Amino acid sequence: MIRTSFLAFLLGVALGPSPARVPAAGPPAAGSPAPISAAPVDFNHLPWTDGEALTYLISLSAFEAAQGTFVARDKGDHWEFNLAIASRGLVDDFYPFTGTFWCILAPPTWRSVEYGEYRFEPRRTIKERTRIDYPRHLGTREIWMEGKTKTFPIAEETVDDVGAMLYHLRAGTWNPGDRRLLHVYKSDSEKEAL
Repeated sequence: MIRTSFLAFLLGVALGPSPARVPAAGPPAAGSPAPISAAPVDFNHLPWTDGEALTYLISLSAFEAAQGTFVARDKGDHWEFNLAIASRGLVDDFYPFTGTFWCILAPPTWRSVEYGEYRFEPRRTIKERTRIDYPRHLGTREIWMEGKTKTFPIAEETVDDVGAMLYHLRAGTWNPGDRRLLHVYKSDSEKEAL
C-alpha cells in the first residue's frame, strides 16, 4: 500500500498534478491580470526541432526518484511527443516502474487528438489511449487491459493533454505577468488550468 501511494504521488508530481479549477465567470480580482487564451501558435516557427530530446531528473530534495525523456517528432502533418520514464535510486529498489506516454498534436490550431500510455508497475500494468473527436465534442478512452471504453464530453474547440500542454506553454510568446488559460484532459475528464 505504501509503495502504491508513493508511486501515485511521484507520477502525479512528474506527469501533471490535477490542474487548478478556474472560476467560470466574473471579473478578475483588482490588481490581478485577466486570464487570456493561449496565443495562436505559428507551426512554422516552433522553439524546438524534430528529434529534440529533453531529459528531466525527478527528485525530492537529494533523493533521486525517476528520470524521464521527452522527444518531439515532426510527422509532417502533425507533431508527436513521447515520454519515456523510469524509476531510479531507492524508488527503483522498492517500487520499480517504467512507462511510455505519447500524445499527438494536430495543426492548424493547437489541439491534442490522441494521448496514451503503457505503464508497468509491480502488480499493475496500464495500457490505454484517449482520442478526441472535435466535431462530436467527445473524448473516448480505451482501457486496453480491461477491454473497456469510456466516453466523456469535450466542451472546448481545442484541448491539451498533459504532455502537449508542456509544449504548448513553450510555443507561445510570454511577457512578465502573462497568464494562459488551457483546457486539459486527463483520464476521462476535461479541466481548466491557469
